[in-house]
Amino acid sequence: MTRTMDCFVGAAFLAVLSMFAGVDGVSWKSCDDSGRGKVLNVTVGGCGTDPICNLKKGTNATIAVGFQINEDSKTAKAVVHGIVEHIPVPFPPEQPDGCKDSGLNCPLTKGTTYVYTTSIFIKKEYPSIKLVVKWELQDDSSKDIFCILIPVALTDISNMNNQIL
Repeated sequence: MTRTMDCFVGAAFLAVLSMFAGVDGVSWKSCDDSGRGKVLNVTVGGCGTDPICNLKKGTNATIAVGFQINEDSKTAKAVVHGIVEHIPVPFPPEQPDGCKDSGLNCPLTKGTTYVYTTSIFIKKEYPSIKLVVKWELQDDSSKDIFCILIPVALTDISNMNNQIL
């Protein structure tokens, strides 16, 4: 009976992790089913292939999202939240205008593939916690072009060095 339960728990854990599996190594999940856009790939600098992306406090985290847009949009706006215990906490990017310094040239045209790239500074003052980052890029109607969820851990650099030793 115990072996069966262990197998069930292991299978359930793998099923949950697979919901966040990204083909490019970064664990992510789409949180948008509107059909306005489709995420093709996601990379976060320094994340590697761990199920939880370790973001080091006091450094910049760079994210790149390849996507295809299915409706024209004159603008693009980044909206970012950290979800802690099911509560979304605003985590405003330094440049919320998705058409500036992001590799996007607005207006965005239906059927075109784009790569949105930006960085966000992980302040040393942030607590060392595990959370889910919800990153949305919204169109000129404030509807999601894409929405992704990325499990992360905010970690002190000194703690990372101690873990390696």
